[in-house]
Amino acid sequence: MIRLSHHSEMMDARAYFYKEMMHNRMKEILKRVALGLLGVCSLMMIALCAYMYGLIG
Repeated sequence: MIRLSHHSEMMDARAYFYKEMMHNRMKEILKRVALGLLGVCSLMMIALCAYMYGLIG
């Protein structure tokens, strides 16, 4: 009986660790996506400014 509950505790700890690992991985992926979008927006703004400057000049 005690062994079963201990085994259950181990499974809970493993499930919690896995869940935490997935959560951290998801945060990392979202951070990369956000940085990627920021980079794309920056490049678009630079291209737009260069285009407008080309038209003005």
